[in-house]
Amino acid sequence: ASLNQLQQAQDVFARGLEYDPDNPVLWSNLAVVWMVAGAFQQAAQGLEKALTIEPQNPVIIHNVMVLKGVSQTGYLSEHPKLDLFFSKN
Repeated sequence: ASLNQLQQAQDVFARGLEYDPDNPVLWSNLAVVWMVAGAFQQAAQGLEKALTIEPQNPVIIHNVMVLKGVSQTGYLSEHPKLDLFFSKN
């Protein structure tokens, strides 16, 4: 994803959270954008918020596991089988 696409996605999800701040899907998706951008601390905070709201959501749990792997290696590319998922709900 280009820097412009990441910024656009971040803006869309952040705008959605202005209207629905307790939406776990928006938090998870925003966290994915931050993770792809390399903002791992922000991604962790977004996923923590999403899990607080919906702790059993399998997409959010998956993204947390990907972030844990990334935090150990520093690279998303070393996890070809652990694709990040955007929630669609």
